[in-house]
Amino acid sequence: DSSLHYLELCLEVNDCPLVNWQIGNSLYQKQDKRVIFYYNKAYKAFSKDPVCFANFSVANLVNGDKGRARAIMQELMVLDPSNSHIPRLEAALE
Repeated sequence: DSSLHYLELCLEVNDCPLVNWQIGNSLYQKQDKRVIFYYNKAYKAFSKDPVCFANFSVANLVNGDKGRARAIMQELMVLDPSNSHIPRLEAALE
């Protein structure tokens, strides 16, 4: 929680994608629904990162947005077709 506090203070100085991504990762680990907000802000900067796509897809799925989760999973399939998260995401999205 203290790291979240300090990362949020960093955003006040510079609203950069890396800080948003780190806050999103912290919230992802805590299964906090606010994760979507921060991942959305970091999305473009991390568009070549398979971990970003996998986490972002799962976060959308958990938050009930299957359409967005499916779209992000499809981007992951193009970026990293052998990603180990794809089969589990596909199963969860059926």
